[in-house]
Amino acid sequence: MDTRIEAELAEQVDKLAARYRQLAEWLGQTIADLESAGRPPSIEILHDLQHSRTKFTDLRDRVHLEAAAEGIQPLPEPDHLISLDDLRQLLARVEDSRTRMLRRKETCKRAQDVLDRVLAIAHRDDPDFAPLAECQARARDLRQQAAEIALSGDADPPADMLDEVQAVADGHHPFCDLLCQVEEHESLDDERWHDITAHISRAFGKPLATAAARGKLRAGLHGGAPTPAPAASASTAAKGRDAAKGRDAARGRDAAEGGDATKGLDTAPGAFAAPSADAAPSADASQSPADAPAPAPPSEPARVAD
Repeated sequence: MDTRIEAELAEQVDKLAARYRQLAEWLGQTIADLESAGRPPSIEILHDLQHSRTKFTDLRDRVHLEAAAEGIQPLPEPDHLISLDDLRQLLARVEDSRTRMLRRKETCKRAQDVLDRVLAIAHRDDPDFAPLAECQARARDLRQQAAEIALSGDADPPADMLDEVQAVADGHHPFCDLLCQVEEHESLDDERWHDITAHISRAFGKPLATAAARGKLRAGLHGGAPTPAPAASASTAAKGRDAAKGRDAARGRDAAEGGDATKGLDTAPGAFAAPSADAAPSADASQSPADAPAPAPPSEPARVAD
């Protein structure tokens, strides 16, 4: 139920209750007049009684309709709601149900976010690593259950299912331990590392626990499989390669100062050799034609390096 509708219905109940108190005073005077002087009730008081009855029936039907829409179970029949107190109690049940469902949806959302991160984990060397695939299949099933719980309304889901979703949301589940091992691998102290590895091994098997402990698993983008990055333009790619070459050249100079300019470099030998003064500059094969340097005009003599 919309909170505004709930507030409006509660306000209508209070207004009708105030009207009933006023009618009670008039009826008291009417009864006194009827007993003492035999004066019959006025047409106005009879009209007000009928109008208040109609107002109650309309309000009762609205409260019952909103309670049904909220999924309140068990829901009394409209004819069993015979007083304003009955309407207040039903509205209180609606509010409790709405609050409980909001909390449940928040719990399911937190659990789904955790499970999305589990589903985004990948093996660094083996994209078809079976232990990880089995673990993620379980995570996918639990995520589906969390989605069903979020849509269950006032109905209570199986207790074990709800408890497991709650444990994931609160960070007390082996899926959370796996994420901790993968995402915080370098910052774990020894005791925490051993505890988490043991939890993962018991829940998902030793092969997955070993892979996580050895840093073979990497975290991916949240929300499932990592999304491929958009392809860079030719000029952007060329700039990136130039920057990488600059970094590699800097590493080479640092290594040379240490005594061996070739140790620790990942590039092929000769990649950083200075070009000959007489050699004409050649276009980088990785550059696109648009980014390659233009050749010098034929009439211009070649410059001698300083």
